[in-house]
Amino acid sequence: MTENQLANFAFSTSIQIRFVDLDAFRHVNNANYLTYCEIARTIYWNQKIKWNWNTIGVIIARAEVDYLSPLTLKNNLRVYIRTSKVGNKSFELEYLMISKRNGKLTTHAKAKTVCVCIDYRSNETVLIPKKQKKLMLQELNHFVNKGS
Repeated sequence: MTENQLANFAFSTSIQIRFVDLDAFRHVNNANYLTYCEIARTIYWNQKIKWNWNTIGVIIARAEVDYLSPLTLKNNLRVYIRTSKVGNKSFELEYLMISKRNGKLTTHAKAKTVCVCIDYRSNETVLIPKKQKKLMLQELNHFVNKGS
């Protein structure tokens, strides 16, 4: 992974690895990677997509993680996130979990989630709100036009 490839991601955030995240082998337990995605996703939606949680909720219909290199307390984790696909009621997000040490980037995991919009009152899936869909499509088109 290079800095140029990371530029294809619209947003990133630092994640603090906690001692409680570690397993008996002193590396981050695999279940925590999805928690890191959730933290990054929530910050991304609030800051970049301007999601209004009072109107429409989001549920995760599918999550997948490719584990590439163990994470430990020594790693300074940064999660990169972007919208990679937009439908009518659902959209897909891609994540990269990266650390940098002595100028060297290490990709610890790649992940994807399929997110579905839901009206919690009716418990029915609903269309992606127009404002948020427009922001996601603008981001998606920007990176598609760049050739990523």
